Amino acid sequence: MVNLLNKAFIIFGIGLVILNLYIYNYMFFCRWKFNQDVETTNIIMLGDPQMEGDFRIRREGLKGKYNIFFNDNYFKHIVSNIEYYLNPSIVVVLGDLFSSQYINDEEFSKRTDRYRAIFSPLKDHTKLINVTGNHDVGYANEVTEARINRFESSFGKINDKFFVGGHLIGVVNSINLDSSFDEKLQSDVWDHLKQLKHDAESTQSPLIIVTHIPLYKDIASIDRTLPIYRQYPWLCREEYQVKHTPNNHVKEQTMLTKETTDYILNEIKPLFIFNGHDHDGCIYQFPTNPSGFNTTEYTIRSMMGGYGGYSALFEFKKINNNNNNNNNNNNNNNNNNNNNDKKEIFEYQFQLCPFLDTKYINITFGVNAGWGILFLLFNIIYSLYNRYLIKKQQALKKKK
Repeated sequence: MVNLLNKAFIIFGIGLVILNLYIYNYMFFCRWKFNQDVETTNIIMLGDPQMEGDFRIRREGLKGKYNIFFNDNYFKHIVSNIEYYLNPSIVVVLGDLFSSQYINDEEFSKRTDRYRAIFSPLKDHTKLINVTGNHDVGYANEVTEARINRFESSFGKINDKFFVGGHLIGVVNSINLDSSFDEKLQSDVWDHLKQLKHDAESTQSPLIIVTHIPLYKDIASIDRTLPIYRQYPWLCREEYQVKHTPNNHVKEQTMLTKETTDYILNEIKPLFIFNGHDHDGCIYQFPTNPSGFNTTEYTIRSMMGGYGGYSALFEFKKINNNNNNNNNNNNNNNNNNNNNDKKEIFEYQFQLCPFLDTKYINITFGVNAGWGILFLLFNIIYSLYNRYLIKKQQALKKKK
């Protein structure tokens, strides 16, 4: 009986070792699809970390301190795995870096330092792009120049652009696209969109937009029998909702308005849009517009522990025109079929990579500790019991 218990402890312990190896090396199972060469660009998309701070500590005390410590290390572990196993060209955090736009400058500075520590595992060659979200600067009715300046001084421009791998990537402040209290901020982002359109067309570069608020879509009309929604049934569940102040400025919104969305799809014509905001995530291909162009939108599931710590891998590579018809393994691999001989042709891949819900990691820590203590106690008791039996046998021999 004792030997059986000892074997059971060992077998259970081996199972724990395997589980812990997965936890500490989970990104081993998520790899880039393309061969890693100079023609390939690899981008990691992360959604809505929403780092908490002083308010949670005041509300929960010691438990709040533990949660913040745990969450920071949870995020850093994701980043460490990304860097070690994937070594991406670019990492994009799609807004809502922090949990509240109302924090004071001192708390903002503390969270900024923690944020930098979380992403410190990234190598110098990896470009980190930080998109602004409503919990960073507020919705359109409350965004102020002071909040924008505070964000930009720590995390970069709210409207930006750069070329990489033959593509134009536009960082867009979607917070002010719809009716805004600050007219200048709204004008700036619309001017930025028009400039992105001009730059993409003049250079014949596919446009990729990274922003925070998703585009309008009719959730009820989505065909749930499609494989992607059967594989991830939680995708695209948040309905369109927008609330306005008495002055008609946006107070809350789950998506951009239909008018703004139509303009982006029909005039700006991005090939891909990546955003966050909806913590569950969504993958949606918009219908082909009148000019024969369509856009695919990826709303990335939150990297928060309660949503499974998701990362998204997006990669593209240049291919030869004459190979285009032989590489049709992605719905956008031929750049919407609008290419001519002067344009470069690209192939694309996208995949979602989950970690584990924080509750399961906490349970694993508890089980690890419990197993270690029980195994130690079992062996101490077993050792003492064996000594007792040996002494008892020695005493019986002396009597004989």
